[in-house]
Amino acid sequence: YYSATNEPRKRDWRLAGHPAPLSLTEGESLDLSEDEPPARRRKRAPVENTPEEWRRHRLAIKEAFPQGWSPPRKLSREAMDGMRAMHIYDKHTFSTPVLAEKFKISPEAVRRILRSKWEPSREQRARFAERERRSREERKMQSRFEEKKQNMELISET
Repeated sequence: YYSATNEPRKRDWRLAGHPAPLSLTEGESLDLSEDEPPARRRKRAPVENTPEEWRRHRLAIKEAFPQGWSPPRKLSREAMDGMRAMHIYDKHTFSTPVLAEKFKISPEAVRRILRSKWEPSREQRARFAERERRSREERKMQSRFEEKKQNMELISET
């Protein structure tokens, strides 16, 4: 976008509701002396978990899963990416319990998926997609085989 004039464009900063800051040179004088020590600020509680909390959580997980983590239901890579995107979009609407219920997996699995930062390379993504496609086809073939078997049993009974 080019303007016809050489003047800089005027901007509307929309500052009408905000008062201008006080000037240090005009009006009442400010006391800038350093006679008194600055007021002590209270420490805030740490945002991150403390090592003790991490240790307790790790022990609780080991107690809950003694043979290690092996979820009964596994999600596809696309489903995991979708879950992360929904959580990033709105953390309150798509909280861990809500996502666990919608995807029909445990809250611990959702927590692990949201926490992980690992991204597969293009080659790995292609391998994973091929493996998922093959396993889907195998499941379809297995279910068709079972249906045929049931049909044959029904026919032989009559």
